[in-house]
Amino acid sequence: MCVSIWMIDLAPKMPDTTFHGFDVDLGQAPPREWLPKNVELDVLDLMKPLDEKWVGKFE
Repeated sequence: MCVSIWMIDLAPKMPDTTFHGFDVDLGQAPPREWLPKNVELDVLDLMKPLDEKWVGKFE
């Protein structure tokens, strides 16, 4: 999961920003306790309907 690598590197440099990472499977993602407080990882499959919690959240 290369997306989480750059977020983990960038997050401490931008502590007032929340980083959201998405993947179809988080099986290879680092454990939540290893992530900076401002990094969130979630499952998102673009072949399935979008979960209502994400509608209108991002531009």
